[in-house]
Amino acid sequence: MHPNPTSQTLFLTLKANILPEVITLYNANGQIVFSSPFTNQIDMSAMPAGVYWLKTLGKAGVQVQQVVKR
Repeated sequence: MHPNPTSQTLFLTLKANILPEVITLYNANGQIVFSSPFTNQIDMSAMPAGVYWLKTLGKAGVQVQQVVKR
C-alpha cells in the first residue's frame, strides 16, 4: 500500500498469490470507517488525521497493516 502516510487516496498493491475478498479500514477507536469487496484504492480525503488499521481478508488469511492519515 502506498503512500503511507497519506493525505488523500491510499493505493493497495497485491502480491501475486494473495487476492483479498474484503477490505476493512478501522479508526483508532476500532470503528469501521470503510468496508468493501476488494478495491485497489481507498479515498481517505474526508477522514480525519490519525492512525487507521487496514484489514484484508481472503483465502490466504487475514493481514492487518497500519495506515497513517495526515
